[in-house]
Amino acid sequence: MMDWEVVISYDQVTFYALNNKLNTRIVKKGYEEVFKLKERILKIVEDSNLPYPPIYIIPEARILIHEGDVHAVVYADVNYRVTKKYVYPIVEVYLPFLLYADSILKTLVLAHEFLHYIYLAVRFVTSDYLANPLIYTGDLTGREFLEELYTVNPAKIFRSKWLLSRLEKLNEILDKSKLGTMIRRRWIDRGYPSKTIFADDFRIKLPMSIWSNMYFPEEVLRKARMLRYRPVK
Repeated sequence: MMDWEVVISYDQVTFYALNNKLNTRIVKKGYEEVFKLKERILKIVEDSNLPYPPIYIIPEARILIHEGDVHAVVYADVNYRVTKKYVYPIVEVYLPFLLYADSILKTLVLAHEFLHYIYLAVRFVTSDYLANPLIYTGDLTGREFLEELYTVNPAKIFRSKWLLSRLEKLNEILDKSKLGTMIRRRWIDRGYPSKTIFADDFRIKLPMSIWSNMYFPEEVLRKARMLRYRPVK
């Protein structure tokens, strides 16, 4: 495995703390969890032999409203940051998920988001423009649909049989965890920072100029060229 740097930004949480939007206990606990998160990312990097995108910890809960007024708590998603030179795909991890998910769930969700990231890279190298990529990827309700459209075959990325077997059962594992209910009770109902978003507003809308300027490490691009795009069967 190459010595890739794991980048995790906790700046937004610190900003909320400085502006009295979060108490010190929560901020400190989240900071402790970041170090454990880094260990899990390193395992994913080692298993895939690919670098993981930068991670941003988002200091709030996101509640997604689907059609039919179906509500879902978002755990993580793929987004992007724009600089003067490039557009960088990132993984956003929501602070309540970081605080309340167990170690297995964190590993599985992070691995799942990594598959979406690789999917983006495949679309990029094939010049297959995607107007609305990765629609609400990290919530449970929309996950089954997105498995077919916005991901790659996990067996093409990961070697661990343990990881592959559990990714196949991710929906079931999330259901049994009752994590969404836990976040609602411990975070949302207690009035901690939360935001409700309708599904159409949660989509990543990328202009062609931004899409064409997306940055991926060379190792990820090399893997993407090997994969090309094929929907998961």
